[in-house]
Amino acid sequence: MRRNRKPRIPDRKPCRVAAQQPVKEGQNPRPSGRGACQSFESRNYPGDFLRHYNYQLSRQPMVGTTQFRQDATFCAGTGKSGTGTSFASYNYPTRYLRHYKYNVYIASDGGSNTFDSTTSWTDDVSWAVTAPWAP
Repeated sequence: MRRNRKPRIPDRKPCRVAAQQPVKEGQNPRPSGRGACQSFESRNYPGDFLRHYNYQLSRQPMVGTTQFRQDATFCAGTGKSGTGTSFASYNYPTRYLRHYKYNVYIASDGGSNTFDSTTSWTDDVSWAVTAPWAP
């Protein structure tokens, strides 16, 4: 019989390292009148970037095409909720990175897709940018 034994908590460092996305200067020049643009490269898979395809984000290897570079570039601005940062898609400037039902999309504030829902849109597209979990 075990007495007062604490449960073993696995080391979360690998998860923290994998969760970080090094920020790179955008794959495209900054459009006039927009904030700084950047791309998010995978720490665990160098050369892979977050990219939208069919409005959903995923990690994909850089293929170097103009389309890929545009899909992997996001321009930062003041958070739509009034706090934080919102990231507009480089090639769809009215669509912002949005977490919705356990996925990340580029979403507009209203539209034909379920992830374009106006409910909580301003909060869902406003991100709290903080220091990385691991160096």
